[in-house]
Amino acid sequence: MERELVSWLEHLGLSRREAEILSFLLTKGRATVGEISEELGIARPHVYTTLKSLWRRGFVAKTGGRPAHYTAAPSTDVIRRKVEERAQRDERMLRMIESFAAKSGLPEKTLLIEGASAFLTHLIKDIKRARTYVWVVTPRLSTLGSGALQSIIDARSRGCETRVATGDFGFFRRYSTAPSFARYIEPPPPFVLALIDNTAYFAPAMDNVLSGGLVSRDEMMVRHYKAYFEHIWVEDYTRTLYKVRIRSPREEY
Repeated sequence: MERELVSWLEHLGLSRREAEILSFLLTKGRATVGEISEELGIARPHVYTTLKSLWRRGFVAKTGGRPAHYTAAPSTDVIRRKVEERAQRDERMLRMIESFAAKSGLPEKTLLIEGASAFLTHLIKDIKRARTYVWVVTPRLSTLGSGALQSIIDARSRGCETRVATGDFGFFRRYSTAPSFARYIEPPPPFVLALIDNTAYFAPAMDNVLSGGLVSRDEMMVRHYKAYFEHIWVEDYTRTLYKVRIRSPREEY
């Protein structure tokens, strides 16, 4: 308990020694320099110096008599003010960080993101703020995370040109007729490809699981991915894949 209090007082800006002495006085109530020195193992000169610093800042009070006693009674109001000031400062810093993050986004060219969570976080964030188009190729809608489909539908509601090419047959079974913004492709692609405004996302998918991917705003790379997406999107793509699969030589064991 006292160790946690000392750590918290340090968080408020007190030195380690100041935090230890103030914590001791808060828990004991009052003490002399000798008692503090003996209990905490701090040399008397250092106790005097630290108490003087705490007294000047209103954390402790000194009673008359010999030996003099010190108490932390006035520290409550001082600590409350410190907490309020710290909270206000933390809030200002948080707003500043959020402002920087909103301005910076992803790098202008190309970035390799490790981890599915980080990759999908950037992807969904871009889908939510898309203004022109959202094109997505994915083996399953679940590959993109639980909220991805709703974010794509919301983008379509905002007027974005929306295309979804997927091997997720369960998705199409939700509709009496295939939605105009979706294409069924077979077999399911072993990757996720997304084009959102002027940003391209690409990630290999192993058993419907991502391990990270590539994000690019390079104009040439985005143009190449768009051309590839157009090839996937054409209506005869399924037949093309089928022909390729049939013509592929069988493996011999």
